Order: sequence, then structure tokens, then C-alpha cells
Amino acid sequence: MLHLQLDRLILGPPGRLRTLRAGVFVYALLSLVAHLMSGYMLYPIPEPHYDDHEGVIKLTTGGGTQISAIMKEHPRARYTILFSHGNAEDVGAVQSLMVDLRDAGYSVLAYDYHGYGTSAGRPSESRVYMDIRAAYLYLTESLQIPEESIILYGRSLGCGPTIELATEQHPAAVILESPFVSAYRVMTRIPLFPFDKYRNIKKIHRVSSPILFIYGERDRVISPGHSKKLHRKARAEPKELLMIEGVGHNDLHALAGHAVVEGIVRFIHRVENPEESP
Repeated sequence: MLHLQLDRLILGPPGRLRTLRAGVFVYALLSLVAHLMSGYMLYPIPEPHYDDHEGVIKLTTGGGTQISAIMKEHPRARYTILFSHGNAEDVGAVQSLMVDLRDAGYSVLAYDYHGYGTSAGRPSESRVYMDIRAAYLYLTESLQIPEESIILYGRSLGCGPTIELATEQHPAAVILESPFVSAYRVMTRIPLFPFDKYRNIKKIHRVSSPILFIYGERDRVISPGHSKKLHRKARAEPKELLMIEGVGHNDLHALAGHAVVEGIVRFIHRVENPEESP
């Protein structure tokens, strides 16, 4: 009787209590489904676009798993780009972009996450972070490339490990193409669940290297608002927003790859020559 009276006092009529309980149940169910489905949605691993061959570099992560990487070297490159691809890609699928970047004067190392391409294991947020650290150590320790000659470049999902590494190191610059504030907010737009993955919006202010944000004007997969929010939150200087008109998420490079590469070259020139900035 006392419990019922308290319910009425706090919540009003019993019907309102039932509505609240139903709402809590639905929210808990949605949270559980989101948690269970997050791995499938974040990591839709494609069939490999390449086979192991002599050009594939095998790297060992901190957890002991072997992952694959491919490098395109420019003989006179001042910078080496460490590229982190999107969630439905592997290094075989980004070869044309790597060639375009190499032709623009950069060396490029692209690596695969756990389970992608010919990499062993299964992906997760913590393992993806292991993967980029293994690729970075390959550049800095095996190839003896100094951090001031390394540019981190992440696309879509790859922005997660790129931002994570950029909070730990101080590369020459950071490029974020189609970034997102956090994984779940790509779908919910607002913080809806008490847990999330790749909380980029919580980390971006800790990146001290210059940052270029690139996004397609018509991106319907990751709203342009994500790039704008991250840009506002970033404290690095210089920082720049590059909107590519008339393209979306998946056709950005197919329709405007030259504009992306030209934007990167301009930004790196700006980083190298700050006295020329307006």
C-alpha cells in the first residue's frame, strides 16, 4: 500500500507508471540490440581484394596477431602517409588512392585491421588501435622515419584509430576524411546510449598536430555535421574544413579524387609555410 502511494505521489496515476516501465524496457532492449549488433555494423568485412604476395608486408601487433600492409614509396618523398581505410574496404580496395597520393609526392603505407584482407584475427575497437600502432612502429622503428615526416590519414572508420594515435604522437599533420563524432551517433545523431565506441569527439581536442577535415557535401552515411562538430572542438592550428561539392560518402574518390588530393597538397603546403596563411 505504501509502495502504491509513493508511486502515485511521484509518478501520478498508475497508467503513467506502466508507461514509464514500458519505456525503460524498450530502451534497455534497444541498448542490448545495439551492443550485440555493433560488431556486425561497424565491421562489415568484404571479401579480400588481394592475395598475399611479395609486396604484402606482415606486421605483428601488440597482441601477437599478424596483419597485412602495403606500401607505395616515392623516392623523393618528404612525408610518408599512414592510411587507415573505411569499414567495408581493405588495402587492396584503396590502391588507386595510394597511387594518386604517391604521384602527388608522398610515400604511403596502408594496413588492414584484424580480419580484413589477409590479416588474421577478428576486429574490435581495441584491436584496431593495436593495428595502427603496429603500422606506426613499422614506419618509425623498422624504416626509421621520424614522426615529423609522418602524416596520419583516416577515412570513415579509419578516423577512429587515426585520432587515437594522434593523441599519443605528434605527426606532421592529420587528415580526417568523412569523420564521425562517435560510432553510435552516426545512426542516432544524439547521445542515446550510455556506452559508445570510437568517441572521437571526446579526443579531438587532445590532437595537437594540424588537422584537415574532408567531407562530401551530399554524404548521407556520415552527416557533414560530424566534420563540423569535430572541427569546432579541435584545438589544433592550423585546422581546416574541406567540403567537396556534389559527392557523397562512397563516391567521393570516384567522382572527386583529384579534388581530395589537391586539397591535401594545399593543406600540407600551408602547414609547411605558415607565413603564407591569410
